[in-house]
Amino acid sequence: MFRRLSISGRLSAVMAVLGVVIVTVGMLGLLAIQRSNDALDYAYSNQLAASIAVGRANLKLEIARAVLNRALIHPEGANVPEAVAKALGHLSDSDRAWHAYRSLGLPPEEQALADRVDEARTALVQRGIVRSPMHSKKAIATRRTASHRRRSRRSRPCSRIAARRSIAGRARMASRRSPRPSVSMQGCASWARC
Repeated sequence: MFRRLSISGRLSAVMAVLGVVIVTVGMLGLLAIQRSNDALDYAYSNQLAASIAVGRANLKLEIARAVLNRALIHPEGANVPEAVAKALGHLSDSDRAWHAYRSLGLPPEEQALADRVDEARTALVQRGIVRSPMHSKKAIATRRTASHRRRSRRSRPCSRIAARRSIAGRARMASRRSPRPSVSMQGCASWARC
């Protein structure tokens, strides 16, 4: 059958087959581009928004923790109530970002993980930060008076402290002393053992 075709017929058949292959490859390429655009659109609309919201929630939570740590390190500072208020502001920003994340349409696997993280996060905020005794004015006043007492103890005159230490030190040294036999170098076989 192919022997009866002329050269122009054979060339036309090859060109037709190549044309069909080119159209098929082009259609498959367009389908792949459409799928990649859909995947990219999903990534930018859902996953990127979710990662931004989770990142913002974590960042604000860490900032609140750092501010509270600074307030705990210096409880006698005058700006402790301001630091606590600032930390609570960061906590509310963190909560807003977390609720924005939870409002996104999440896949079932991610929803299960988000539920577990939400329970742990709520426990951390309620037990570790919000119900902390740092927030009460009475606790702040107690810390200030305790720090004032520590400072007043530190500001005693040096002569009284030195006198007390020297008397107590002498008494301790006298109680620790025990009679030791005197060792002469002539009785030792080597210097290392003496």
